[in-house]
Amino acid sequence: MLASFTPNAEPKLPPETGSGSPFADGPTILPFPQPPKPSWSDRPCEPSTVLRRRRLRFLGFAVLPAALFSSILHLLVLIGLARYALTTARPVSRDKPVEVVQAVQQPVDRRIEAITVEIPTVAGDRFEAAREVVAFEHESTIEIAEQSLDASLVDLLIPRSEPAREPLARSEQDLVFAGPPISGRELAGRAQRRRQALARGGTMDSENAVDLALRWLVKHQRSDGSWSFQHGEGDHRCRDCGCTAPGRPEAENGATGLVLLALLGAGHTHLEGDYRETVADGLRYLIGRQTREGSLMDPGGNMYSHGLAALTLCEALAMTDDPDDPPESSAVRAQQRKLADAAQRAIRFIERAQHSGGGWRYAPGQPGDTSVFGWQFMALRSGHLAGLTVDLHTVQQAVRFLDSVAEDSAGSCYGYLHGRHLDHGPADPAPAPTAIGLLGRMYTGWQRDRPGIQTGVDRLMEAAEGNRGLYFEYYATQVLHHYGGISWQLWNERLRDELVRSQQRRGPEAGSWLRNGPHDDAGRLYCTALAALCLEVYYRHLPLYGEEAAPAIQRTSPVATEGRVR
Repeated sequence: MLASFTPNAEPKLPPETGSGSPFADGPTILPFPQPPKPSWSDRPCEPSTVLRRRRLRFLGFAVLPAALFSSILHLLVLIGLARYALTTARPVSRDKPVEVVQAVQQPVDRRIEAITVEIPTVAGDRFEAAREVVAFEHESTIEIAEQSLDASLVDLLIPRSEPAREPLARSEQDLVFAGPPISGRELAGRAQRRRQALARGGTMDSENAVDLALRWLVKHQRSDGSWSFQHGEGDHRCRDCGCTAPGRPEAENGATGLVLLALLGAGHTHLEGDYRETVADGLRYLIGRQTREGSLMDPGGNMYSHGLAALTLCEALAMTDDPDDPPESSAVRAQQRKLADAAQRAIRFIERAQHSGGGWRYAPGQPGDTSVFGWQFMALRSGHLAGLTVDLHTVQQAVRFLDSVAEDSAGSCYGYLHGRHLDHGPADPAPAPTAIGLLGRMYTGWQRDRPGIQTGVDRLMEAAEGNRGLYFEYYATQVLHHYGGISWQLWNERLRDELVRSQQRRGPEAGSWLRNGPHDDAGRLYCTALAALCLEVYYRHLPLYGEEAAPAIQRTSPVATEGRVR
C-alpha cells in the first residue's frame, strides 16, 4: 500500500510576548550591543555643493514612499531583461523536423512470438494435418494468470530484484549432470526395445506385460487426450468399463504425464510407434493446459503434477528432436518448436518455484520435501538431455537440499523433510526418500565406488525384503539399474518376476496392476503406469556406470563435490 503524503504545514510565527516582541509597540530590545550613533555636531563640515547633494538624496528617500521606490526599481529591471531577451532569442524554423525519442523496454529473455501449430498424425509414410489446431502464445517475461494460480502464490513467482543470470553455456550444463552431452543420447535404447530388454535383464514375459499394460492405459484415455487417476470417469475408450479401484486425486495433468511417460518409455512418441496419435493427443492436452508462466499444476496434484508433466514434455522432446537431423516437414518443425517452448517454460517454472533451501513441495516457494523434489529434479535432468537451458544455480541449490536431508555423514540414506546427519545413519531409514536421494546423487556426478553409493545400495537391498510399494520400487529400480553388478541382478529377478505374476490377465482389467503397498492407494491407473515404467528400465535409460554406460563426464562436476556430505 502506497503511503500518502500531505504538503508540509506552513511554518508558524513565534508568538507575541509583550514588549519584548519585535512586533510590539514600544522600544525593541536588540540581542547584540550596538555602536553609538554619531551626532550631527560630531560630523566634519563639507563644501556647500556636496552638502546640497546629500540633502537632496535624503529628501528623495524620505519623501518618496519605500514601496513606490521599490516598484519603480523592479520595473526598470524587468524592462531591461525583456529587451535583452527579445534581441538575443533565435527563431525556430517551422521546416525543421522534430524527432521524438521513445524508450523501448527490452525483453528479459527472448522475443514474443505467437505460434499456431498443427500437430500431425501419420498415415503410412506421410504426415497429414491434425484434427485440430492448437494456438498458443508465449512471452519471455513471467506473467501470473489469475485463473491458474491462487493469489497467495503470485508473489512467489514474480521475478525478484536480483542480478540477472547469464544463460548457462551447453558445455557448462554438461558439468552439472552426469550423462550424455548430446540431446537424447541416453534415451537411444528405446528404439531397439526388445533387443535391449533381453540383453539387460528383461524377458519375453516382461515385454509382453509391458504391451498389455500400455493397451489398458490407452483404452482409458479420455476424448480430450487426458487421463485421470479416477480412470472410470469421462468419455474414454474402455466401453462398459468395469475396472475397479479408481484413485482418489483427480490431478489430470499428473495422471496424463505419468501415463505418457510409460508410453514414451516403450519408444512410442508423437512421431512414431503404434500409439503416436495417443501420445500426440496427450501432449496436446498438456500444452493446452499450461499457463502463461509455465505452470502445469492442477488443483488435485499441485507441484507433483507439474513435475510429472514437465518430465513428460522434456522426454518427448529429447526423443524426437535431433539438431543434426531436422525434420523435412514444416508442420513437424513447427510442432517441435512448440514442444520445445512448452518444455523450456516448464523448466523455468520449476526454477522459480524452488525454495531458497533448494527443494520443492506442494506449492511454489514452500520448503522442500524429498518426494516432490524427485519429480522436479528428474524433469531438470531430462530438460538437460533435451538440450534445454537449465540454470546452474538451481541445480546447485538442489544438491544443497540433498545435503540437508542426508541422514548420515556418507550420504547413503535420506529423510523426507530434513536429515539427522548421524555418523552411521538410522537403523531403518525411509526407503523412498533414500532411493530418490541416491538417484539424485548419481545424476550429479557421484561415482559407483563412492562409499555413500555403495552403502546406499545395500540399504535399498535390505528395504526390498518388505512390501515398500511401487513408488519406492520405481526409484530404487533406477538406482540399482545404474549401479549394476550382483545387486542389480538380484533386485531385477525378484521385482521383474513378481510384477509379471501379479498382473491382471483376464477381463476388462487385463494388463493392469493393483498393489497394496505404501502409496499404492492412488489407484489402478497409478499402479499400472509405475509398474510398466519399472519393467521398461532396461531401455528407458542407458546405465550410468559400466561398459554400456552413457558417455560420462571426465572430470568431477563442481556441483557434485559441493556441500557438507563428502
